[in-house]
Amino acid sequence: EVEQDEFTAWYQEFSRTQALTEGREAALEEVATRIESNMTLLGATAIEDSLQEEVPETLKALEHAGIKTWILTGDKQETAINIGVSCGLLADVVNLVVINEDSFEDVEAQMDRAIGVWRSLREMMGKASTNFGLVIDGHTLQFVLKTELEKKLVLLGKMCKTVLACRVAPKQKTELVEAVRAWDKDKVTMAIGDGANDVGMIGAAHVGIGIVGVEGVEAKLASDFAFTRFRFLQRLLLVHGRWNYRRMTKMALYIIYKSITVALLEVYFAFYNDYSGQLFVDPMLAGLYNVLLSAVLPVVLGVYDRDMPAKYALMFPEVYRRGQLRILSGYRSFLWWYGLSFYQAAIAFFFPVAANFEGPQFNGRLIGMSGFAATAFTCVLTIVNFQLLLTASSWNPYTFILWIFFATFIFYGGLIFSSPGVSFDSDLSPLWLDAFQEIYASWGFWFLLLAAVVAGCAPVLLKQYVQRQEFPHEKTIVQELMKAGLTREDVLPEKAIPEEEVAEHAPVLDRRGVEYALRDVLMFHYDNAGGGMHQQYNPVIGIMNRHRRLKRTLSDSNLQQVVFTDHNNVEEQSKSRHKRNITVGF
Repeated sequence: EVEQDEFTAWYQEFSRTQALTEGREAALEEVATRIESNMTLLGATAIEDSLQEEVPETLKALEHAGIKTWILTGDKQETAINIGVSCGLLADVVNLVVINEDSFEDVEAQMDRAIGVWRSLREMMGKASTNFGLVIDGHTLQFVLKTELEKKLVLLGKMCKTVLACRVAPKQKTELVEAVRAWDKDKVTMAIGDGANDVGMIGAAHVGIGIVGVEGVEAKLASDFAFTRFRFLQRLLLVHGRWNYRRMTKMALYIIYKSITVALLEVYFAFYNDYSGQLFVDPMLAGLYNVLLSAVLPVVLGVYDRDMPAKYALMFPEVYRRGQLRILSGYRSFLWWYGLSFYQAAIAFFFPVAANFEGPQFNGRLIGMSGFAATAFTCVLTIVNFQLLLTASSWNPYTFILWIFFATFIFYGGLIFSSPGVSFDSDLSPLWLDAFQEIYASWGFWFLLLAAVVAGCAPVLLKQYVQRQEFPHEKTIVQELMKAGLTREDVLPEKAIPEEEVAEHAPVLDRRGVEYALRDVLMFHYDNAGGGMHQQYNPVIGIMNRHRRLKRTLSDSNLQQVVFTDHNNVEEQSKSRHKRNITVGF
């Protein structure tokens, strides 16, 4: 217990020490030591600042999905490193570089040294290793941000597994996100924060996530999405984000494709009308094509389509990487859809031309120009709707209900459109009077429609079969595992299995009755920054021919098994070039 007189004398000296201009810190420490001696500790209070549940698991899943994480925090360096270890981001880092410098030249020298060391380590390890970590403090960032060193910092971030920035101000968090966007333009950034000091960072990123907690709702109000637990981020990205990307991409490409297909009928017809400008399809019917006849099913595709359930999307986050590679929305995908439009429109137009469908039929009556156009238009409409079924990854009750509606509407709608009361009496389309009645009465029309649909969809089915059987990607493998009822633990056991025992533990995967010999093995392999599934198929013609004659049985010892194992040999092209950056603020 301190007496009042003793405390008064000490406090006066403490006040005089606070007013010093030189040696203030040392004097204050000496005065504080004087009063804090010979004391008995009665108790202490503290505020626990712990991680939420499943944070390490969530970050590990994002790592397997090819998403790179930066931690930007205002805590001191030791705390930031402890956070990185607790989250699992620094658990397997083989080289951790800490940059704490007081001048521009020193910071640049340390960055150049880190780049050189990491490049040497990667060459020595013989693979695209990213098992490196970078720690940098806010004082050092003063010499980096808004200078030519920004580019080197972003390069270091691409080379390493994670970046920990400690003692950073809210403005520096924003500038770090802006630096990544400026120097790595093909990346998509996402910022996550829970407080007012993260608002600028959330607004600077492509996607802002606010975590609602005890630090207020400022982050929530500034964000694009908000939730209460960090672990929900895993489902947001790997399930709903992936589903939404696939749905929107498919729907957008399909809408462009079906519009081009019907328009190409006019292009092909121009070769027969001497480019006179005469319309092939009735304007009213062409207007209903995009408004009603082919407008409903794409909505179902964009809302309900899913290639795998949420359980397997979370179990195998590696399938998320196909979205980062922009496979569905790349130029090859666009060229495929455009080529498909030209091909299917040609089938719908030239099949009736080859069959002389405009001429006299078996009953002696002429179909005429309007009947010929109605036939080609019906072929296009049927083909594009069948194409949607082939494009969808899953069918649901809404798809079948709308298909029944489509089949009914295409039959009765055509009859109504070309009926005398609608087309002739109302002067809507007098040239199309009884056009659909004439073609529906001809058996040749139904045979021609069936042939056009089969010929138009055959390349799509062939492409899907070859791709699935000979060049399967990660999603295909996971779908086969799902069909076989296998989980991640079945194909990727946590405990390493000796190489000589791999075949005994490997599950057998039946690939629809066609067996393939593998150049190596079917591999779920990991680079050091996360998971990536890779496979190399080498079809053996002899085995394929044998399966045409024999039914596969498990007792057939000549058939090879599909083996799953861990692998570390990763191609250089699959490194951080396709990764998405995610920034977490504390």
